[in-house]
Amino acid sequence: MIKKIVMIMMLILNIISFSEVPHTYIYDNPEKAITTAEILKKKPNGAEMNISVTKVKTQEIEGLFNKEDKKIYLTINELNMSDRIVITDTLKDIKNPSKLMLSKSKYDYEYNYPDIDVSTEGMALNSKLYIIVLDSTNNLKFIKKVSSVKEYKPELYSVVDKVMKMSARSNEVIFEFRREYLWNANQLITGEHISELTKEVEIGFGATNNTHGSHRGNNRTAYGRTFVDVIDANGTLIETKTFTWWTYLGGDNTHNANVPYRVYYTNKFNRPVIVKLRWSLDLGGYTAHINGGRADISVVKSVNQVFKYIVSPLEGTTNLSFNDNYQKSYANFSSTSYADSNALVLENSVPGMTFSTSGAGIITMENGDVLDINGVQTTVGASGNLGERVVNIGNLGLKYKVEGGKLRLGLNSWGVVEPLRTATIKVFRGAREVTNHVFNIQAPKRLEGSSRITLKEYYPIDTYIAFNSVNLNSPVPLALENSIRDVLLESSNQHGLATMQQGDILEINGVQSQIGTSGNLVEKAQNIDSLAFKYKVEGGKLRLALTGWGVLEPRRDITIRIIRGANEISKHVMNIKSPTKVEGDTSLKFDNTYQIRSFAKFKGINLSMPEFLVLERHQGVNLEGTNGAGIPYMNQGDKIYISDNFTVRRSRRAVFADNYYEIGASGTLAKQNIKLTNGEVGVQVEGGKLNLALNNWTVNKNVNVRVQIVRGTNQIMDHTFTLKAPDAPFNVISQGVLDFGTIIAGAKNRTAETDVKIEMIKDVTDIKFKLNTDSPELYNKNGTTLRARNLQALVRQQANRRYLVKIQGKLDVPENQELGEYSGSLVLEMKIK
Repeated sequence: MIKKIVMIMMLILNIISFSEVPHTYIYDNPEKAITTAEILKKKPNGAEMNISVTKVKTQEIEGLFNKEDKKIYLTINELNMSDRIVITDTLKDIKNPSKLMLSKSKYDYEYNYPDIDVSTEGMALNSKLYIIVLDSTNNLKFIKKVSSVKEYKPELYSVVDKVMKMSARSNEVIFEFRREYLWNANQLITGEHISELTKEVEIGFGATNNTHGSHRGNNRTAYGRTFVDVIDANGTLIETKTFTWWTYLGGDNTHNANVPYRVYYTNKFNRPVIVKLRWSLDLGGYTAHINGGRADISVVKSVNQVFKYIVSPLEGTTNLSFNDNYQKSYANFSSTSYADSNALVLENSVPGMTFSTSGAGIITMENGDVLDINGVQTTVGASGNLGERVVNIGNLGLKYKVEGGKLRLGLNSWGVVEPLRTATIKVFRGAREVTNHVFNIQAPKRLEGSSRITLKEYYPIDTYIAFNSVNLNSPVPLALENSIRDVLLESSNQHGLATMQQGDILEINGVQSQIGTSGNLVEKAQNIDSLAFKYKVEGGKLRLALTGWGVLEPRRDITIRIIRGANEISKHVMNIKSPTKVEGDTSLKFDNTYQIRSFAKFKGINLSMPEFLVLERHQGVNLEGTNGAGIPYMNQGDKIYISDNFTVRRSRRAVFADNYYEIGASGTLAKQNIKLTNGEVGVQVEGGKLNLALNNWTVNKNVNVRVQIVRGTNQIMDHTFTLKAPDAPFNVISQGVLDFGTIIAGAKNRTAETDVKIEMIKDVTDIKFKLNTDSPELYNKNGTTLRARNLQALVRQQANRRYLVKIQGKLDVPENQELGEYSGSLVLEMKIK
């Protein structure tokens, strides 16, 4: 049965229309002590004179003032044994060295090259003190000015008789006796010196004898001995040693008490000890021939004894390892004394930190002690307290404070995959280092990375992208764990996302969610402007899907943070490009030269570089205006939707018309005639490019067309066309359909009739109507034809400007006609004057 036969009529009006250089400065060298310059003047009247000018600069030195001895100790290394010295408080006679040499030093002094001990007897407070040095020919050599003195405070306990001179340099103590000539015979030197607590000691001894001949041959000496006692911090004697340097000597020329200097006792102890050095030295005596006379002298001429000990600081090493559960709390450590040297003890429980130590701990700090951490020094205050400080070691922020003399340490911040850091803790008491403790610190692991992900048009919207997770101790870059069409991980820098566990906080663009049991998180949704996405966590791993995006959606950054306890353990910036979607609107004007049903063709655009719509040249069609992007090339499998439904335009989720067409091989679609509210358009696709024709329209009304293209599950284009038909001097009041109805195959002389009512806009003098054919063709969806016959137009003027056109026709249907729905078109032509 033939379903229906419909004749669509079109009205065509045929009208002929008329249509800055850096400067170089030369300057004296201020380090030069003596500057000599010779000036040659012009020879006056044949005479010649040479003048030599010598400039002597006063050099400043520092002295040590011994309050008990009332002496200032000076050391001048530039002195020679032959130099002559004047010590005074004025440079009044400095221009006359001869006169200066005859003057007497204002202050008494002892000279023992290169040391000078100046007596302060009779010296007024703030007196100037000059040491004027002349060479052996009485020429001025140099001048030293004592610019400052500091008090000599021996920190060593020593009992030494007046015979031996004691001097201390750092931890080295020197006891010395020397007499070249006369000395009281039978001199006995005794004394002792006690060290501080020390872990290392070295003692040396040397002696020389006088060589003058004996007058009577009764030279003699008794024992010369030193004694070394080692005592622990509790006063218990650990060991004692006796060293004998000489015994009794008698007879002329047998006074040999020569002892070459050597280190005779050295030891390193595993705990601090006190070392006590005692001596009993019988220098002996005899009557010697000296300068043609006789004198009593000692057998031993000089003694040199050096007592050197090292007050080593308390030393230890501690390892602190922090994991991701660390809450940035302080670790409280014990303290110890130098005598006890106890190991370091952790006095509180610190979650997320493991502790191990060896060696001695840290000395109890006192007011005025200096705490040094990697060279950064702070002074401990009253009651052994110090407020919180932070020192940076690379990217590690180490916070510390002192409470009641005890050290507290904690981490303030740390970098990405922070390496093992070393903090050297030193404590200085006065000028002495009393603690040297090394902390090896491993901060919690923190990962950081970035990635660039591109989703193209075939990405199946709402489909989750699965990402890997990484171990904090062996981080790797981000990777995809599933393969989805048109999802590309273009790059990943540094690290991926840490594996999440129960109780962790997942923060995405500032929105936080807590991870549940087994490292899972139910689905969440977010928007970044027009980009919509959802995410979840499965087994500690992130899954993310895009659910919608805007037109030409820009690349978006999704910042992902994972927080464990108080610590950020992972941060990743994911730069995502959603599939490209374009949008536009275009206005086309058809004029009276347009050939009905002919296709206007549009150039295709590449979605990676969306451009404006471009109309290929076509007679009777003009591009009035266009906004947005053009029409993308269509691929096989794409779907094109044609409608005049604009109510859902620009909604996030695409809503499509019922009628769509799938693009075939090589980007083609055969001609399709599509009825719209105000007319009919023809659509076809060639080489992926859209072609659009105007088949039928309501006079003086636009035909609006919405064209949508879907690729896979995604809308890639939404474009509206406003088709402006040729202008007409009339309006169509009504227009019927020449409908032959339902006909049985083989029927003859089937008739149909319809009316068209037309009203002229202006008065006309003459009007003629004519059908373009009396036997138009009708087509079904398969292209099978059927032809009507005997069509005629009967015209009747109903009013001044109104006309009724009655269209009549007949149809014969062959017996073997293919069943289906047939339709066609008919043109009613008017000629007016």
